[in-house]
Amino acid sequence: MAYIQQPRLAKFFAIALPVLAAIILLLMHFAMPLFKSIQQKTDRINLIFREGLTGVRVIRAFRQDQREQDRFAGSNLDYTKIGIKAYTIISLMQPAVTLVLSLTNVGIVFLGSRLISGRIMEIGSLLTFLTYATQILMSFMMLSMLFIVIPRASVSAKRINEVLDAENQLKDPVKPVSMPKGPAELEFDQVSFRYVGAEEVALEGNNFKVNAGQTLALIGGTGSGQASPPWST
Repeated sequence: MAYIQQPRLAKFFAIALPVLAAIILLLMHFAMPLFKSIQQKTDRINLIFREGLTGVRVIRAFRQDQREQDRFAGSNLDYTKIGIKAYTIISLMQPAVTLVLSLTNVGIVFLGSRLISGRIMEIGSLLTFLTYATQILMSFMMLSMLFIVIPRASVSAKRINEVLDAENQLKDPVKPVSMPKGPAELEFDQVSFRYVGAEEVALEGNNFKVNAGQTLALIGGTGSGQASPPWST
C-alpha cells in the first residue's frame, strides 16, 4: 500500500530494511558466544552454591569458610564481567534501530515535501504514506526486540537438546551372565578417577574391598561427595 501511494518514497524501505537486518545479524554474531558463556558461568555458580550448602558442616569443621566464600565470589565476578559485555552489545540494538527508523522518517518527510512542492504528490497522500511507514517501521522495531531474546533462547534450547539427545551409556549385555549365589563383594585394585576436563586426578591408586552389608563413603573437599549405599545381594 505504501508503494501504491508513492513509489519514489518506497525506496527508503529498500535502504532501511537491509541496514536493520545487517545491524541485527552483526550484534547477534557477537552476542551468541557470550550468552553461551553466561550459561556456563551460571552452572558454575550453582555448583559452588550447592557444594557449600550440602557440605556446610564439613566446611565449618575444617575452617574452609573463607575459601568457599572466595570461590563463590570469583565465580560471581566472572559471571558479572561476561554479563556486562553481553548486555552492552545487546543494548546497542535499540538505539541503532531507532536511529535507522528516525532517519527513514526524516527522509520520507523531506522527499515528500519536495514532491508536494512540485505538485507531484498531495499532502493527504504523504500523511497516508507516513501512516503505512509507521506501521512498517514499528513492526520491524518489535521484531528487533524479539531478536534480543533469541540468543539466550537458542543457547538454552541447545543445552536442553543435549540432555534429550544423550544416549544411555548403561546398556544390557547381549548375553548376560548370571551372578553366583551368596554374599556379594566389591573390590578395587589400583583404581584411579579423573573428572572430565580436570587438571588433576581426583582418586589415584585406590585399593579396597567392600563386603556385603558394609557401607563405603567417598567425601570430597567440601563434604559434598558421594556416599554409596550398603553393598549387599
